[in-house]
Amino acid sequence: NPYAPTSWFYYAGCWGDKGYPSSDPRQYHAPIIGERKFVDGPFGPRFKSMGRHDVCIQSTCEVSTTIAPRLWLLDWLYNWAWVCGGFLAMVVVGIAGYTIGRHVKWGHTMLIRIRKGRKRTKVLEDVERSPLLSEATSEAEDGVEPAVVALDVDAGRAETYGTINATVVKAADRVG
Repeated sequence: NPYAPTSWFYYAGCWGDKGYPSSDPRQYHAPIIGERKFVDGPFGPRFKSMGRHDVCIQSTCEVSTTIAPRLWLLDWLYNWAWVCGGFLAMVVVGIAGYTIGRHVKWGHTMLIRIRKGRKRTKVLEDVERSPLLSEATSEAEDGVEPAVVALDVDAGRAETYGTINATVVKAADRVG
């Protein structure tokens, strides 16, 4: 503090506990919050080895009405920091787990489809719904050679679906 009342070495007062009156021009105020700045130190450099008694040990601590709400707020925020931080961590882990799990499931499904060659087993209902079946069925009923309804390649085997007298048959030939 550039406006110290006496020499710092010979000061015998109680440092840090007392300040100038607010009307005194030598009293230093913090620029933003406006709190008064007290001289720090226990009892001055000459009495350094004596140590300083704990604050408010002799009597009840008197905290000014302007400082008390700030202390309560800081104490409350400090105590709730662990709760808020834990909740935030759980939310982040939950979102990350959901996102990763969703993509892993999607990737696993795609891997299975690739390994199977995207094979889809054709059942009788699928073939009956085929637009080619109506034409193939009419040819088969007329005694014409069976018509190919679908061609599917599965693990190097060509599977053909055709009709003979409206009965769906499946034949497989080795490809490649």
